[in-house]
Formats: sequence, C-alpha cells, structure tokens
Amino acid sequence: MSLPMDQSRDLLDIYIRQHQGESSWTEKPADGHRLFELESQTWQGHKWVHELAVVEPACSCTEPGIVLEITGDNPDNRDLIWARDLADTTGFPVAVLFQVPNQPLLEMVEDDLVAHTLDQQLDGKGDDWPLLFPMTMAVLAAMDALEKISGGKWTKPVITGASKRGWTAWLAAEAVPDRISGLAPRVFDNLNMPAQMVKQQSDWGECSPMLEDYVTRGLDHAHETPPGLALIPQIDPWSRRSRVTVPTLVINAGNEGFWPVDALSVYWDDLEMPKALWTAPNASHGMDFEHWGPALGGFCRHCLAGADFPFVGGQMSPVSTRQWSAWSPDRVFIDSEWTTSEPILEPGWIARSTEMTWRVDGHGFSTSTPVEVDETG
Repeated sequence: MSLPMDQSRDLLDIYIRQHQGESSWTEKPADGHRLFELESQTWQGHKWVHELAVVEPACSCTEPGIVLEITGDNPDNRDLIWARDLADTTGFPVAVLFQVPNQPLLEMVEDDLVAHTLDQQLDGKGDDWPLLFPMTMAVLAAMDALEKISGGKWTKPVITGASKRGWTAWLAAEAVPDRISGLAPRVFDNLNMPAQMVKQQSDWGECSPMLEDYVTRGLDHAHETPPGLALIPQIDPWSRRSRVTVPTLVINAGNEGFWPVDALSVYWDDLEMPKALWTAPNASHGMDFEHWGPALGGFCRHCLAGADFPFVGGQMSPVSTRQWSAWSPDRVFIDSEWTTSEPILEPGWIARSTEMTWRVDGHGFSTSTPVEVDETG
C-alpha cells in the first residue's frame, strides 16, 4: 500500500519557495578546517542557526565537487575525524552541516519533536509544521552557502546522513534533484511508510519500541484517517521517488532496531535510479564510520570523479563474495549474530545476505544483496 500525492499541493515545495533567500552565513575561526555560522530560516518563530564545517583532503582532487553530511549533533571531534578520513579517501572536501534540526525546541528533541510537529499539522495548526520541512530547508541553505563560498566549485554535492538525517537527505534530493550528484541515506529504511507499518506490525506483532514517540500519538495509524492520508505523502520520500535519477547508495544496519531487517523489500525493486546497497553485518542503528565509510567512499568517488561502482544490474565482477546469515526465534533480528558459518536450522527464522567485495583504483569496499528472511525448522 502506498499513498499518492496531489502534486499541485506539494507542501515541501511550497515551504521551500516561501523560505528561499532567507539564509545567511559568516565565517568563524577554526583550527584545521573552515567553519561557518549559517542561519537557514525562521520556523515557527524560531531562528535556525547551524555550524557548517568544511574539511579539505590532504591531496585535493582538481575536479570540483563536495560531500555534504547532515547531522543532528553540535560540532565535535568525532564528526570532524570521520569527515577528514572520508575527504582523504575520496580526494574531495567534506562539509558537515550540524544542528539539523535545531533542538531542543518546544522543550523536545529528536523523535519526540518530529512526532509532535506531525501531530500539530494533523490537528490543523498549519501546513508548515512538519519538522522535516525546515530540516530540508537547512540542507538547501547549506548548499547555497557552499556554492557561493567556493566561487562555484562546491556544487552538486553527494548528500548523506543517518536516521532522520537520512530521511532529510531523501527529501532534499527530491526537492532539488538537479543540484546533487548522488544520494546516500544511512539507516533510514522506511520508504512507503503505510506499507512499512503494516509489515512491521505483521512481522513483529507490534511497532518497534524505538517508535514510541510516534505510537503514543497514534501516528502509526495515521494512514487510516483522512488527515493522515493527506499528510503521509508529503513526508514520505516514496511519493516523490521518481524525481531522483542520480546514483543512490542505501546503507543499512544488519541489527536495525527501528524497522524489520528486510524492510527494503517494500520499496527496493521500484527504485529506478542507478542503485546499490550495503547492509553492515553486526551493526546497529548507531553504527560507526568503520561500518559504512568504505562503501560511502567508493560511492562518492564514482559520483564526483567517475570511478567505477557496482550498481545493481551492472557488469562489474567482485573480487570475492561471502554469504552472511543470522538466526532468530522470531522475525526480530536486533540482537542476532551475523555469521559466515552454516546457519542454525532450529525452528525460527533465518536472514541472509551476500556480501560482494570490490577493489577500484586501489580502494576496497563492499556492497550487498537485499536481506531475505525465511522460516526454518
């Protein structure tokens, strides 16, 4: 089940048009990187201010291009360290946009804040309430700033981000598809939201505890109400997926806690852009750079420098392959161990995925096949 959207009433597009041109930025002192204070917009009376860091690689590529990471953190060394690692791996600068969203707001943060803003829209408080709209606008403001700061060199970034920042990356790519080179959402395996809710409740018997902020507000049943039927296509990347034609790398975790391990099955076959997948075994929703950095690096080198990359249906041959599997007594694989040994055949469920290892221009990385889940015993 998926919900169509009235394209003449695309609330995200309307929000972007209303706030276009509001952004401004100033450079700040920083050690080892460039740092800017970016004001992206005013939303519900709150001025959104972000820090935007740019890390240059040790050996810069002569071609223009940049990677843009979206994060909800305040600036810290962890983000800057992996940004430098990715910059050195790709040869391109990496920009990190912090404080997406600005928070706390309304005395709430993260999913509690997102869920509250969706509830406000459903209650008729205004079509500009969904927090994903200003989050997306912040990304577009950062893109404007990077282009002007660089004199036109830092254009058409590869956009990436994790969790609700991955959600935001999808929406930003759909809002301005001609202004990006590639899309790499991480641990946001939730396109076609109504079908995902049906699958999750069928597979798990209930919604994930990680979605409590949404469930307590009844948002898991929003698709059963007229206001919800109107809202969901506005925030679900599924409804605008045809806009995205650039290469896309979906990065998932093998021990995801927000949605079923094979949630990709709801939408993967219907994505028509050049696409690839990496599902990291024995990694959780908050997985570290070591789990996703190599795959993202290979993808960015393709998007920005034309290096080969193994998209689905392509002709490249992997250096090696190996089969991963995980067993669970039910269909919840959050705590299961992924292994390359023979799978357990006790009654329960087996999840399987094939890892393919590649080597391109001296760089190694992996991609994988979609996870498939079967009953055993």
